[in-house]
Formats: sequence, structure tokens, C-alpha cells
Amino acid sequence: MRSSRWLLGSLLAAGLASGTLGLACDGDNSTNAVALDITFPDEAGADDGGGIPLYFTGGGNVRFRVGVENPNLRGTARASVEALTPASGTTPPPNVTLLLAELGDARVEGSGAIAWPQRGLLRLRFSALGTTVERTVRVPEPTLTAAPLATKPTAGGMPVYDLCLESDNAKNGIVEVALTDATSVTGAAALRMALTPGTCTDGGAALSHARETITTFAGAVGVVATFVGTDTILRTRLDASASELRLELEQPDGGLPAEGGLVTLHVRARLNSMPVGGAQVTFTSVPETTFLPAVVRTDSDGGVASTTFVAGKGPAIHVQATAGNAHASADIGRP
Repeated sequence: MRSSRWLLGSLLAAGLASGTLGLACDGDNSTNAVALDITFPDEAGADDGGGIPLYFTGGGNVRFRVGVENPNLRGTARASVEALTPASGTTPPPNVTLLLAELGDARVEGSGAIAWPQRGLLRLRFSALGTTVERTVRVPEPTLTAAPLATKPTAGGMPVYDLCLESDNAKNGIVEVALTDATSVTGAAALRMALTPGTCTDGGAALSHARETITTFAGAVGVVATFVGTDTILRTRLDASASELRLELEQPDGGLPAEGGLVTLHVRARLNSMPVGGAQVTFTSVPETTFLPAVVRTDSDGGVASTTFVAGKGPAIHVQATAGNAHASADIGRP
């Protein structure tokens, strides 16, 4: 018994790597009264007439177990699995042959998988020792949803959130995410997230989830999440008002210089009345002038400054400082 289990594990590992499992029959198994049973490890419920529903698994494989019971079984046997052309006319995947190794008195069993990345209905024919059984399975298009952003303790004054995606019918898979008005804590706006078992919140009903820590100074975050290898795309915008930045612009004393010259603007960034370091601030004006630097990050006290040259003649200028969705502006005239 122990050696048979070891043999099954070795053969399955080699077979799954190559896509085919198989050995010649061993022993006299040409008897009657064969009972053939088929199970699917990823089964999501009973057949309601539209095929056995399965959970989606990354890679699009349909996994199965084949068991044969016969009072006269000895040694091992072979089973074949044929994928029949589905109603849609899609080309079926290649057939699979697998070894059924002895597990106990009068029973042999084996496991395998057949590729079905197209999803939808797939009819399978299982044959062993002269007995044939057909089953129709239904592989879903995976679902994808985003949980509300959860705030986390700030890191270095930067507002930090827990971005969490969920699927209620996919056991695993890869999701590629493009962020707008946010980045990961390492500064990346493009993420690659792996779905693993579990939910975003305690007591949730999702089958799998993926998490990433992000940061933003905007009041909302745009998310475009693509489930790799499928047609599933999630587009949403998540509230991040807890991290909405406020900018305070200090006007220069005396306004614009009468004879022209340099004007320095000072801005302070705050989050929940606390200074924020690392916020990227952009300076602009109308009429247009050149600020140096035009884009600069706030210091640990939330402060930042930029200087521009203003000619000696002309009207007042409208200046603006921008960081994410936060704006501060003022009209600066001449004395």
C-alpha cells in the first residue's frame, strides 16, 4: 500500500509536468461490475442542468479525480480522459491518459488536469476498464471587486491605505493594477498582485483576495484592475478623503516689486492639521512665468518655496500651488 501511494505521487508529478499520465495495465483487471466515479476538487456546487459549476483557477485548468472500484482489481489500471468539442465549437484541449494506482481493497484512483483557459462549458468523457462516464463542467469568468480603502498608520507623514481586491469565484490568479492619483509606498503606479485564499475583511464571503499598501494625497484613487488571462477588468474610483491634503499659500510681503524682480512663494502642506513632508507641489501662474523649482517636495515641516521673476510692468499675476487634488491660489498685485 505504502509503495503504491509513493508510485502514484511520483507518476502524477511527472505526468502533470508533461501533460500526460500513463502506464500499461498491470494484473488481470478485465472483469465485470466496474464502478467508475468522477470528482472535481474545484467543484463549486451541484449540477443545476447547466453543467457542474467549478471555481476559476489561475491557468485555466480543470482538475479531476478518477476512481474505479471492482472486487477483482489488482495492481494498477489506466484511464483516459477525452475533451469533447463544446457547443460553442471551440477546439477541445488534448486528451489525457492517467495511471490509476492501488489505494485499497478493490479500488484504484488517480488525479489529473486538462487545460481549459477559454472558460465556459466543457464536456469530458472518462473511460476505464470498459466503462465510460461523461460529465459537463462549467468554468466561470472570474469576478473581481475592490473593498473600500482602509486607512493605515501614516509612514513618514505620508497617508497610507490598504488596497484590497477580492474574487468570489476564483481560487487564485494574477491581477495587474494601474493606479491614478496614488502609488505604492515604493512609488509605483503599476502593480502586479497575486490572489490568495481569504477575504479583505473578517467574516467576508470572498474566495480569494490580494493586498497592496498604497499612498495618496488626493481625495480619491482611480483603479483599473485586469485579471491576467481573462476578460475580467475592474474599473473603479475609491474614496480617500481621509488623506485629502490642504495647502496654505503665503503671499509675499508688499506684493509684486514695482520695478520688477524675484518673487518667492511659500506653501505649507497639512493633513488633518498636521504638517506633511514629501508632498509634491507644482507652481504655476497666469500670465505664465517660470518658477524655480517648478516642482518640489515639502520638507519635514510641510513647507516648500519656489521663486519666479516678474517684469517691472504689467498687471497682477494669479499664482497657484497644486499637490494631487489640493490647490491653493492667490492674486498678487503691485503696491
